[in-house]
Amino acid sequence: MVLVLVASAGNAGAKETHFEKVKFELLQLYVKCTTCHADDKGAGLTKYGQRLAGMGKETGVQERMRRMERRVSEELAQTEPGAENDRVDIDGDGALNWVEILCGSNPSDAASVPPKHDIQGPAPIPTGPTPAATVEPAEPAPAPAEPAPANPTPGEPAPAAQNSSPPPPPTGKERPQSPAPPAAFDRARVEAIVDCRLCHTSVEKRGGGDASTGEGAAKRGNRGDRAGAAKQKADDDDEAPHNAFGELIAKLDPPAPAARPGSSARAPAAKPEPVDFLTRFHKVANQDLDRDKARNWEEIATFHWPTDKADTPSAAELAALKERMLQARRGDIGFGKAHPR
Repeated sequence: MVLVLVASAGNAGAKETHFEKVKFELLQLYVKCTTCHADDKGAGLTKYGQRLAGMGKETGVQERMRRMERRVSEELAQTEPGAENDRVDIDGDGALNWVEILCGSNPSDAASVPPKHDIQGPAPIPTGPTPAATVEPAEPAPAPAEPAPANPTPGEPAPAAQNSSPPPPPTGKERPQSPAPPAAFDRARVEAIVDCRLCHTSVEKRGGGDASTGEGAAKRGNRGDRAGAAKQKADDDDEAPHNAFGELIAKLDPPAPAARPGSSARAPAAKPEPVDFLTRFHKVANQDLDRDKARNWEEIATFHWPTDKADTPSAAELAALKERMLQARRGDIGFGKAHPR
């Protein structure tokens, strides 16, 4: 996989790159031929396809999509003028292109808008939140039975009282109906899960900025001396702590070797090269962190929290994901055989 080259300050840029890698893993799974073409046969280009084609053919379609859908930080905008022009909402419906692709709506059609429901309870955080959920309206209570008149008119029978008894309880023999997978994922759920908070407890930094854009580091300024650089790294490491899922991934990064006895403090042993984030991400993908019988990747790919046991994909969602992954391996969906890496 081609890495995203992001100019950034301190640890913030690394987090942004990690976020982009997870996002593109999902885009490769949910992009369709009709995202860019008028039909499955590749005839004509949609607005989204025209935008990708307009970015030039020096790079492949996958890299152009990665560029168009990346998050543009302050530092990236400064070091790469015009980068923010690639990241647009093609149809102007208020949902970013990548959000629409993951939700299942059409990024080229303003009438195709992904559903977005209010979040029930506090806003989700990756330490085990209640995710975005549809709030169903309460059913109206049944009207009370009308009592018969105390003194009915002579010669007329008293009206019968309405039967307000509740329906009989289920016998347990009814055949359960499996819910069908959603035609489109909820936008609030996608935006909450596909975020830096998938691995971190917050995007807020001590410097008052956003960890996903590196603003906090920019506000503190650049420190050129060694002591300042060390302090900068310590600040960055402390400001966006990992949640349980982030800790699981971070543990796979090799720690700095301990100083050998008698070695000079001025010449510490070199730290091993860090393991690529996606390599570590894939290693924990098949684990079940929250023990809800759904693997971490299955939860992320259906936009559920891998840290919350109460938030688990339905059987229909898991079946649909399994079929989608099989189709992706065959090249029937995603970029497929027409646009190889």
